[in-house]
Amino acid sequence: MLICDAFVQFNSNYAFDHDRSNGIGSGQFDFVGIAAHEIGHALGLIFTAIPVPARRWGRSSLPHPTPPSTCR
Repeated sequence: MLICDAFVQFNSNYAFDHDRSNGIGSGQFDFVGIAAHEIGHALGLIFTAIPVPARRWGRSSLPHPTPPSTCR
């Protein structure tokens, strides 16, 4: 059985640029930067420029994805 400590899902409807060596294309998102950001959340880091009380978990109005059955 595989145990997952974190689950990150990327929406394939977004245009991700996976090659940072030539810059990020117009209308595309930096996949590596976004992945690093989301992994930071999985590690318990909070990324904000606005001072907020320390807390480990935030709330979101976005629907939470269901992890694959291999992570349950």
